[in-house]
Amino acid sequence: MAPTPDLNVPPSPSTVSVSIINSTGTLHGMPARSFFSPPQHGHDWLAAPMFAFLIQHPNVADILKENKFDLSKVEAVVWSHYHFDHIGDITTIGPQAALIVGPGFKKGLMPGYPTNPDSPILEADYKDRELIEVDFTSAASDGKSWKRLQIGRFPAVDYFGDGSFYLFDAPGHAIGHMCGLARVTSQQTDGYDSFICLGGDAVHHVGEIRPSKFKPLPEQVSPNPFLPLSAGCDSKCPGAALQKLLPNPELPTKSFYESARGEAWHHDVEQTIDTAGKLQEPDALDNVFVAIAHDDSLLDVVDFYPATMNDFVKKGWVQKGHWRFLRDFRDRLTNKERGGVETVEWPHNRTWGRVEKVEKSA
Repeated sequence: MAPTPDLNVPPSPSTVSVSIINSTGTLHGMPARSFFSPPQHGHDWLAAPMFAFLIQHPNVADILKENKFDLSKVEAVVWSHYHFDHIGDITTIGPQAALIVGPGFKKGLMPGYPTNPDSPILEADYKDRELIEVDFTSAASDGKSWKRLQIGRFPAVDYFGDGSFYLFDAPGHAIGHMCGLARVTSQQTDGYDSFICLGGDAVHHVGEIRPSKFKPLPEQVSPNPFLPLSAGCDSKCPGAALQKLLPNPELPTKSFYESARGEAWHHDVEQTIDTAGKLQEPDALDNVFVAIAHDDSLLDVVDFYPATMNDFVKKGWVQKGHWRFLRDFRDRLTNKERGGVETVEWPHNRTWGRVEKVEKSA
């Protein structure tokens, strides 16, 4: 196992509050082979939830009132990228909110529709509001002076200037794709640093970054990913049974998937794979919670808005959720290999169908 990576995040007493919002929309019937490979029997189709994230800086902490967000106080909207399932309808937010986009956005996508009938974006999305394209190579981005630095292997900018929230250059999936890193507790004020890594579509399944050389597949996977967390069962699943499903079973440090080539829905596949490799570093740390925009394995792990994610360390979300995705491979394993689990109905999570329970001994 490789040494635990050091992201070299500068110390800061400043934090933000992060909430994960389940839009309740789900993308059904997407062929897995279009996003990652190699194919796994039984995991042929994706049903992907669509998550958004509310980031509150202390300067705008009063924006929530009776669980309703005051849209007139939104300072900016950050698009991880321009795809329809990530942008919503920004016209419902007033023109006081700047639109923050990643490198290459203006050159590659503007003008929007209808001036350019073939553009995937709408002119109405940026009309009459400040449009800021982040430049990770220069201190100035459309008039904004952000401190540039390196977080792990990601080029980054310090958005608020106080170390509470960073934007990462994470190219590959789409023109201008970005990730974020939010500090939700601070060593100086809370006794420990913890971060939420907002992964966008850097990967479409966490099997593209897990296992890794920093966090290999364990001999015993706990909690058992084939059981609902609400069942309160302490059973384990033998890692050896899952290791045989890896592309190279002799390498428990190699991820299950990598971004698909050929018919893939990626702007630049090689850059996508490189970004996934960079993401493995924060993903290996117990004080960083990696949240991918379509990760259905989080549905029974996290507390959704209006709750916050800030206490994820105390709630053990990293430990509970890290190997949760392995349930997608349930059809490749026997009951014994799943830790003595048989197939049953579990209505809580409708995005992936059948779920499991422990076999009762006679």
